[in-house]
Amino acid sequence: MNRRLWTLLYIVALTLLLAGCEQMFTYSLLSWAARDPSHLSDDQQVAYAQKALSSGDAETLQKAYDAIADNSDPDVQLLASQVALGASGLNEAVENIVDELDAGIDEADIDAGDILDDLDQTYLQAAGSSLAAAEEGGADISDTDYLLAAASLVLSEAITGGGTQSDLEDVIDTIDTLPSTPSSYSASQSDAENAAYFLSQASMDIDDIDSLLDMLNP
Repeated sequence: MNRRLWTLLYIVALTLLLAGCEQMFTYSLLSWAARDPSHLSDDQQVAYAQKALSSGDAETLQKAYDAIADNSDPDVQLLASQVALGASGLNEAVENIVDELDAGIDEADIDAGDILDDLDQTYLQAAGSSLAAAEEGGADISDTDYLLAAASLVLSEAITGGGTQSDLEDVIDTIDTLPSTPSSYSASQSDAENAAYFLSQASMDIDDIDSLLDMLNP
């Protein structure tokens, strides 16, 4: 697998795993997951979404996202972006990635096309649009949030291109050769352009993936 592609997926995997572990210390998974969050109050929907982050279950996360997607609170939109990542099926992809960690980055037997085929593009894009709404509303957004939203849009653009490993490589090359970085997120821009914007907000560009690789695999 291309080293930059593996590092991108590796970063997503580690970040989601750490977030999931943190949530597990806070919430226990009980019968709440079977509830229909659309019938809950706004505060209860937010609590449901927070619990859903620890479940790792795409269907539960999809229900959680759909329940809070239209909430105008910037902090809830930030939560929605995080929930959308899991709703896209990335949690399941993370499990496959982690199974390969023992092989090392260069030897890992992962085909990006197989991962892309199992992801829900609607929620990948929602991770980006919700983060943009959170940003517009003045939420306190971390570099990690920007990086994960950028990764989700890179994956989404690759799905648009055909959903193969080659398409994912092409997206990374496209971002690398953009004549200029967009100054803001816009629904009229491509996912690749919006990914470049989110990376810039984290004071990164796509070439920094190689630097991250050096830190992760010295």
